[in-house]
Formats: sequence, C-alpha cells, structure tokens
Amino acid sequence: MRQGSRYLIALLFIGILLFVPTSTRAAQDKEVCVVPGEVTVVVSLELPEGYAISDDAPSSVKATSSSVKTLSFDGKPTTTITNPSFPLKLKARATGGKADMALEFNLYYCGHKDSSVCKAYRNKITVPINVVRGSGAKSIKVHQKVTL
Repeated sequence: MRQGSRYLIALLFIGILLFVPTSTRAAQDKEVCVVPGEVTVVVSLELPEGYAISDDAPSSVKATSSSVKTLSFDGKPTTTITNPSFPLKLKARATGGKADMALEFNLYYCGHKDSSVCKAYRNKITVPINVVRGSGAKSIKVHQKVTL
C-alpha cells in the first residue's frame, strides 16, 4: 500500500475482496472557461491496465454545482449517474459567473483475468468554472486516472 494514502479494506459476502483507496484532491489548478448556454461535461476515466468497471456493483458519478445560477444540470444543482460508462457526457446549462463543480466518484472495478479481486475507487474532485461570453469553449473536460 502507498505511504501517505488511506485505505479501507472491506470483505463482501459474495467473496470479493475490495481495497478502497479514499482521497480528495483538485482535478486541476486553473479554472475552465465556457460560453453561456448549453455545455457538455466530458469525464474520461483511465483505469489500471487489465481492469474494467464491474457490471455487478453499484458504481456512480455525482456532479454538483456550487451555484445553480451559474451551472446547473436540468435546472438542478446536482445530477447522479448510476452505472456510468466512460467517457461520460453530462449536459449542463451555464450562465454568467463563477462556480465550482464537484465530481464524486464511487466506482468498482475488477481485473479481466481474475474477477474475484475487485477494487473500489472513491474520490471527490473540484473543477473551478468561469462562464464568460466569447470564451469559445462549449465543453468542460475532466480526466480521472485511477492508480493501484
């Protein structure tokens, strides 16, 4: 196990051993500028080689805006996607101003060759958003890399 990281180890009754790294960190230091109107949040995920998201576990990604007036998901501050596939594309509405968008990952992934050992990935990242006329960007791109 990596030094400096916190791990939670859980044994499920179906016989799968999970190692759960937990952390919170910013996705990127600089803010993302987008134009007002409909924007797409594109979340790409990079799993360790030989692993895939488990179809048998309840994975989810939750997106939350700190200001529904600036960035909203179908008029709401939060949207949750269960059993996501990646790249994940979320539709959002942006108006003028600044907001922080939080992405909470609750993912379960297993090895292709040995599906009896699975891992859980829980992480929350924050992306600063600035909605500016003339910025040209109509998408917010976030890349999440999962390491062993």
